[in-house]
Amino acid sequence: MDASSEEKNRLRSSIRARRRELLAQGSADTASASALRTHLARLTVGLEIGSQDPNQASGGQAVIAAFHPTAAEPPLLAAWEDLAFSGFILLFPAFSPQGLDWVPWDGSTDFLPSAAKGFGLEPAGERMGVDALQYADLVIAPALAVSEDGTRLGQGGGYYDRALLHCRPQTPIFAAVHPHEVLAAGELPRCAHDFPVDGAVTAAGITLCGASG
Repeated sequence: MDASSEEKNRLRSSIRARRRELLAQGSADTASASALRTHLARLTVGLEIGSQDPNQASGGQAVIAAFHPTAAEPPLLAAWEDLAFSGFILLFPAFSPQGLDWVPWDGSTDFLPSAAKGFGLEPAGERMGVDALQYADLVIAPALAVSEDGTRLGQGGGYYDRALLHCRPQTPIFAAVHPHEVLAAGELPRCAHDFPVDGAVTAAGITLCGASG
């Protein structure tokens, strides 16, 4: 294991421990959920619709890649419901042996436990394939931390780094984290396979990152 990987693992352990502490204190509160609804609505203003799904699944509506948050992650479900009921198409990740697959969510369909160890809840429904992010007009990805140079610290499996390769070059990618998990540029190690993001969204607001290759 190289030095960058060791540092990433150390940071993951520290951040997960902090999240467990905050969860025990009940820090993922109603105010945070309300703030996230506001900030995510801002990100969708003027959202440009990209190339159409060959099955015409989007029907001219903008497509947003989302995720089902765990109890320790930012409380995003209310924001996702808002966007789904406003007419956006939301895609949620689901595990497959080939990587992350994607399932549309209409704002009310049930979520089910994943068959894969370490994965959270997935929406029931038809899967669109591991390359479905090519249709996304905005991606909100989970993360443990984001630095202001656009480095995203994930859970360590590399699933999102591989999935994000399918995005169109102009698609904005934001990581959803807690406010204290937005770090200064250079504080997160970046490896060659780490996919940079354009910004972070937290209950405190939106941070635009100066992503460097």
